[in-house]
Amino acid sequence: LTLALALLMFRGAEVALQRLVHRDPMTGLFNRRSLFEHAAREQARSERYGTPLALVMLDIDRFKAVNDSFGHAAGDEVICQVAARIARSLRDVDTAFRLGGEEFLILLPATGLDDATAVAERLRIAMGSERMAAIGGRITVSLGVTELARGREDWE
Repeated sequence: LTLALALLMFRGAEVALQRLVHRDPMTGLFNRRSLFEHAAREQARSERYGTPLALVMLDIDRFKAVNDSFGHAAGDEVICQVAARIARSLRDVDTAFRLGGEEFLILLPATGLDDATAVAERLRIAMGSERMAAIGGRITVSLGVTELARGREDWE
């Protein structure tokens, strides 16, 4: 019984440690470190099944001005709200990452360029649709969209 309890405690600690390694602690999104693993797996799946793979990059516009005007706590709250809006806008198979600062990347498996562009447009609208309580206003974001050219480039 003691050994079983010790194993359960160890497993719980292991799961918590894995979360710390692969997730951004502020937003709960995957972090840059886990991007390489996810992207390589999705690229291999895309090539194996002949399906498209798209990426969307998102950057919060004039984020330095948010921090300068409202403080870093407000900036952190804006980042968390952006992350939550990203997470609500995606399918279960899509994966969002916080790359650092105010930059995010979204992997869109089985998604071509036109559909990825539509996702980016929905994200752009979602970001500016509601006021952010921390700053008393709306934000805008810049987005970039690309589709992986299978067999000619890797995801990086």
